[in-house]
Amino acid sequence: MNSGIISIRYAKALLAFGKDKGSEETIYQETGLLARSFEAQPGLKDALANPVVPVSKKTALIITGSGGKISQEFMRFIQLIVKNKRLHLLQSICLMYGDLYRKERHIQEACLITASPLSPEAETQLRQQLEKLTTDTLEFRTKVKPSLIGGFAFYYDTYRLDASIASRLQAIRKKLT
Repeated sequence: MNSGIISIRYAKALLAFGKDKGSEETIYQETGLLARSFEAQPGLKDALANPVVPVSKKTALIITGSGGKISQEFMRFIQLIVKNKRLHLLQSICLMYGDLYRKERHIQEACLITASPLSPEAETQLRQQLEKLTTDTLEFRTKVKPSLIGGFAFYYDTYRLDASIASRLQAIRKKLT
């Protein structure tokens, strides 16, 4: 079976379970932290897929990646994932849960990645401009990524604007080869 189909089914089940228990927002925070942990630590996915690592250590890694202390509902879900041997899909499930939650709650996601930190005033001004464009709630994040060299990359909903020096240099390199 396709792993995307399996992941979306687990994510939908987790969302329904969270709604029943009234903790879908808490689970959203925990799955978001875990998804960012997967992104920041690529070895986490390998550790969870490794059959030599005991289940107790895998569970401890997941709890740590989710913020250290997780809700009872998310813990039950983790136990289900472990029991059904679906740990290799956990990152995808977390990402899909976030997508489903934002869609249901009418939340638009925006992310600005810059080479150097943005001033609080500029960040506030950008957030206000984006809030004028949408009737949905805005979830705005900023990241600093020095590898961009200069410029920025901006993600909003399904749109991507990459005005970084690194991407321009890469485009020039492609044209020359």
